[in-house]
Amino acid sequence: MDKLDVNRFLATSNSLNIADLGNSVGFMVVKNIVESMKRKIPQNKQDKVQFQVFFNDHVRNCFDTLFKSLPPNREYFAAGVPGSIHGRLFPKGTLHFVNSSYALHWLSSIPNELIDKKSPAFNKGKIFYTDSCNEVVQVYAKQFARDMEVFLNARAEELVPGGLMTLLLPCFEVKKYPLVQVVDLLGDCLMVMAEKGLLSEEKLDSFNFPRYNATPKEIEDVIRKNDRFTVEKFQSLGPPSSFVNKPPNIYMFMLFLQTSWGWLIEKHFGSEVVEQVFCLLRKRIVTSSVLTLENIKTVSECFILLRRKAT
Repeated sequence: MDKLDVNRFLATSNSLNIADLGNSVGFMVVKNIVESMKRKIPQNKQDKVQFQVFFNDHVRNCFDTLFKSLPPNREYFAAGVPGSIHGRLFPKGTLHFVNSSYALHWLSSIPNELIDKKSPAFNKGKIFYTDSCNEVVQVYAKQFARDMEVFLNARAEELVPGGLMTLLLPCFEVKKYPLVQVVDLLGDCLMVMAEKGLLSEEKLDSFNFPRYNATPKEIEDVIRKNDRFTVEKFQSLGPPSSFVNKPPNIYMFMLFLQTSWGWLIEKHFGSEVVEQVFCLLRKRIVTSSVLTLENIKTVSECFILLRRKAT
């Protein structure tokens, strides 16, 4: 509310356009944004202003779920926008507010160096960077920086001058984050299945998990280098409040993992191995320390508020 210049937007339009990127069912987030914007609208314009909200996700998302789940008494018009956040999604200068939560740590693609047998960054026998050589880590970091640059440039084109963007994403020392350890456990499960002949070693060597957990400095460096936004707020947060006193339920945690990661396994290894992979992963997680309260408390997030520069 403090940073939003609604009067500037309403000087040229009676419509306020909001985009929620990378999460097609972020209804609570959108509700908060709309309510905050309404408080800044002058009393004599309250009845004239309309809100248009765009919910974005990958084309693989089931948008039927979005449309069936829309709040019936919402104060905005709604539309689904399929497509990758790593590129343009909207016409130039049409958005007033953009939000993206827990999407930017996913990479747009896996760099070829990780699967090139002649490359020093060939990540043989592993699917992630946490237990790999420095060359692998650097390749992941460079891909993240490229993706962030593409994302920021696209949003800079789509936002009106003075438009705001909020970002929420993981930011921490990678080896301390529980979900990073889960990726390592997933890699162990895939290796066991390869050793048993349930999937090919060649397939395993060509698979790398497409996410990167940047440090706050890495994130801030990319934003400042881009120079198309001013940083209004950059705050490191602790673990989500729901995790402070108790670890997540194993059943719900596995449901989250299979929903979020299952398509990656299916796309690369085939649908026939998905259930077996996650059954094995569940056993590994139960016998590990991943979901201990001490581990969960190491989770860290970054909240970032950006303003599109006037020029």
